[in-house]
Amino acid sequence: MRFVVVLILLSAHSGLVLADTPSTTGPSTLTPLQQQRALYTGADQALNNNQPKKFKQLLKKLGSYPLKPYLEYEALSQKIDSTPREEIDDFLFNYPNSLLATKLTQQWLRELASKKLWDLYIHYYNSELADTELTCWYLEARIETEDNTALDRVDRLWNQSKSLPSGCDNIIASWKAAGRLTTNLIWERFKKSVDSGNSSLATYLSSELPTVERSYAQAYMQIANAPGLLRSPEKFKQDNIYMSEVILKGIAKQATSDAEKALHYFKSYSKDHSFTKDQLTSSVTQLANQLLKQKYYVEATELISLHSDIDDLTLLDNLLRYALSQQDWERVNAWLQRYPAELKQEDRWRYWMARTMDALQIRDFMDETSTNIYADLSGKRSFYGFISAIKLQTAFSLVDHPIEMDKLQWASIESQPGFLRARELFLTDNKSAASQEWFFTIKQLSTNEIIHAAHLASKWDNSLLTIQTFSAAKYYDDLTPRFPIKFEDSINEAVEQTQVDKLFITSIIRQESVFTEDAKSPAKAYGLMQLLPSTAQHVAKNYKIRYSNNDLVKANKNIRLGSRYLKDLLDMFEGNHILATAAYNAGPGRVRKWQKQTNGKLPFDIWIEVIPFNETRQYVQNVLAFRVIYAYRLGLPQEFVSQAEMEQLL
Repeated sequence: MRFVVVLILLSAHSGLVLADTPSTTGPSTLTPLQQQRALYTGADQALNNNQPKKFKQLLKKLGSYPLKPYLEYEALSQKIDSTPREEIDDFLFNYPNSLLATKLTQQWLRELASKKLWDLYIHYYNSELADTELTCWYLEARIETEDNTALDRVDRLWNQSKSLPSGCDNIIASWKAAGRLTTNLIWERFKKSVDSGNSSLATYLSSELPTVERSYAQAYMQIANAPGLLRSPEKFKQDNIYMSEVILKGIAKQATSDAEKALHYFKSYSKDHSFTKDQLTSSVTQLANQLLKQKYYVEATELISLHSDIDDLTLLDNLLRYALSQQDWERVNAWLQRYPAELKQEDRWRYWMARTMDALQIRDFMDETSTNIYADLSGKRSFYGFISAIKLQTAFSLVDHPIEMDKLQWASIESQPGFLRARELFLTDNKSAASQEWFFTIKQLSTNEIIHAAHLASKWDNSLLTIQTFSAAKYYDDLTPRFPIKFEDSINEAVEQTQVDKLFITSIIRQESVFTEDAKSPAKAYGLMQLLPSTAQHVAKNYKIRYSNNDLVKANKNIRLGSRYLKDLLDMFEGNHILATAAYNAGPGRVRKWQKQTNGKLPFDIWIEVIPFNETRQYVQNVLAFRVIYAYRLGLPQEFVSQAEMEQLL
């Protein structure tokens, strides 16, 4: 893979022309780093123009330039089939534990496999960097060097829903020849291939089954396409493990389009067929989730009530939210008790347990009162911590614990080759390669070192990288770098012009783009406030603001348009920040629909919890919590939501 450095800093120097050698510009016009960048580009061009002598001359002049290894890697990669082993070893020795060393090792392993140099393959193989094909070759290498225990690992490798790469053919053939392929394994992989939509693999696997099992495989494929066949029970009289799976596959498929009919089939066939416990657990979970999705709430609740051992988290979450939407606290309590023990320590579970205790007048649960639970939660900097503090009428706890930076460790982190390469790649606008270097490097660090690296990213003014790195360290209590204050002039100007709360605008930016001015989402939303061009055009027209799509990645214009859109949403929802926040993420049409469904009957905390989109629910919780955190950061009065918003039923 080529990495070409974009010389974004050179355009400011008039008269600069990159000729055969960079010396034509003269040393006085470029800084030493800019000269190295020019040398890098010249060497890259020489390499790709097949000018080896010139390439080596320019490479030598690069000295310790951070991206020099990319040129060396590219040179080795281009001639990997004729590269002496010593040159590979030199690169791996010079750049140990690096991203490029990993890439070169993977390429070298493929070359060794093609030449069947199995002893060398085993020497260079590393399971941490291996894909399926490299693993297959490794097992083949072990067989070829008379280590037959390698066959023990093939079962799991083979049993997957996708076709295996051609490099696995030999080891699979050896495995089959040793009699390791069983009917049960073929059947398991067959089902996986059908369930994942891999029809060609499924057809092939069904042909590998014995005659009897092959007939069930054909029935399985038929019912996956035509679940209506279940209305003819005479076709499914046999009571065995294979027929059970055919029937349950049909029920699962039917449930995706008509869960009520699927439930009828499930009840009917359960009378005459002996489903195993595992089959029942899987089938009931799928069926209940579809019933809930299609709004058959009563039926789903009744079905799960008959199967007390089912604890699928997605299903429990859906059941809990429906019970909350009905304020059916007995059911809320029942579903809460089904959650696994480890989840009962999470803020969300504890908050709703406390609310349930209040609603059902339960004095204590597991030696705790609801007040004790709220008090414990109120000491945390979280959505549930803040609303618990509101219930107790106590101050918010911000839990700000900056890490004291060790000077020696800081110096060590700054000088890490991987970070030096990442820095130069960021500066030369190779963001994808820079991120790869960065995250590959932090994988090898201790938690404390990763925290130091997060501060390095903050020093580089890369807020997104800073926050991602703190998350990698699982350290969230250093609030200054995790909640940066940026673009204040543009935000203050927007506040003055729209009267939209500064904390609200800042929190939306933190949630949407983490202050990344040129951010672009997969949905093609742009800039700090992640505006869709269609939204920006509508707002610009309404407020008579001149604008082009390129303006969306400019802070001032993006904030100007985004803040006005926020104002429109606040006006639309009568100043309610909860509804406006949900609408900013999911669209005002959906929020109106949700309001219609809840009919102004729910307290704000329940309304947020029962938002049907996981992303929007988390979005609203984050933005509301961020308002409190940014009030702390900016020295402003801390408000989660207004008293009126807390009291309004939604």
